[in-house]
Amino acid sequence: MVSSSQLPSILFIITALIGLSVAQVCDDGAAPSCDRPAVLNPIYGGGRPIIPVHSNFAYTITYSTLGYNDADREIPLRIRIPSTGPQSPRPIVMLVHGGSDGDWNGRNSLANWAQNFLSRGYVTINLSIPPRSREQWTGETGICEELGHDVVVDCTQFRFLMYDRPHDIHAVLDQLGDIKRDILSKEPRFSPNVSVILYGHSAGSEGVQSAAGVSRDFNFDGIPDVNLPAHPSVAGVIAASPKGPFSPACRQNDIQPGCHNDDDCTDLGVDSCFFPLDDEAEGGSGSCIAPDDPDLECPYGEPWTSPVCNPSEIFGDLCRRNGNLGFTTSSWTELEVPTLYLTGGHDTAGGLHPSERRWAAEHPSVHGSYLLWFSEGAVDLDHNFYALGNEAWDPYYEIRLVSAALAFADMLIGRRITDRRSGRDYLNGGGPIARDSRGDVEFGCY
Repeated sequence: MVSSSQLPSILFIITALIGLSVAQVCDDGAAPSCDRPAVLNPIYGGGRPIIPVHSNFAYTITYSTLGYNDADREIPLRIRIPSTGPQSPRPIVMLVHGGSDGDWNGRNSLANWAQNFLSRGYVTINLSIPPRSREQWTGETGICEELGHDVVVDCTQFRFLMYDRPHDIHAVLDQLGDIKRDILSKEPRFSPNVSVILYGHSAGSEGVQSAAGVSRDFNFDGIPDVNLPAHPSVAGVIAASPKGPFSPACRQNDIQPGCHNDDDCTDLGVDSCFFPLDDEAEGGSGSCIAPDDPDLECPYGEPWTSPVCNPSEIFGDLCRRNGNLGFTTSSWTELEVPTLYLTGGHDTAGGLHPSERRWAAEHPSVHGSYLLWFSEGAVDLDHNFYALGNEAWDPYYEIRLVSAALAFADMLIGRRITDRRSGRDYLNGGGPIARDSRGDVEFGCY
């Protein structure tokens, strides 16, 4: 018989054994390899949820940041709290919308994702990432000047809130205690614990990753402009429609003429002029390129004269535009939490090549990652699918998308040990590809 004095120690050991990190569960021998379905049902958590009854609060936080000339930046929030079930502390899923220019009304975006997480008992907090005025990203008092950038060359990228998103997210996380105290008088069930999953779509996926340690160097001077450590509240990140790093080959031809038409780029300060992709057909040859040689390759293995390298065509501005995004192949080395990436072969908004969106998943940090990828055969799954926009999506795919996200959240911050075990087993058992009779679903653990 176990005495009452022994129970805390035993419970601690059980929790430690169940609460494995993604890096541990992805190791060979520690669990299934994620690409062979040991799970027989792709539906996780009971299928498409009935929308739960919940309390709904509008809220706004303020904080001081660069480029506001001593004024505070305001972040509107939408907080939803399940009104059923136990009053025990509830973990949080924080949702960050896309749209590069920002949106004052963004807290009302991603409502379908919020409803799915509410169905699993999570508190959800939707952020608005508000736009900056032109004066706030240019001029003598703007963020560009305060960070020491060339106002003429570098400033426009700050219009797209790449600096702001991760700082906005950190500010909200820093003020969770105040939010809780303000809401408690209205909704006693709001007692979230400190564990948070960050979900972001498109531009929002950039923000949530940078809030978890991914750096950005907007003018490529070797000094990151965004270099935040993962907020201590963050247990994991869901990056829907993410972006990858810029191609050094293109950027060098923009600002460092002299790529040598050979494989040796070391004197330019990089190991390769291409993404370090494994697949040579996608640009992994390592060869340098020169704009005046039509026989040489540009990113993703395409000839320099192809539409992929024509700035007037789709994907064509890949080089210069991604250079402005500030991601490099080393940006993800400090990503400090497990990550689930959601994307596919038709996720092409903004001219991004689909291969670019899966890059970070296939080159994970030490904490590991999962990738759910819907192939080109799933023709209707455009960029908006990964935000669960209001279109009528094919339930064959929607169920798998939602199930992967719910299982990921449960694995890391589920309220009960059984939730964490169920989430882990679903993902490591290849749940999203169970019964994939169409052959359009890929799921990997890296």
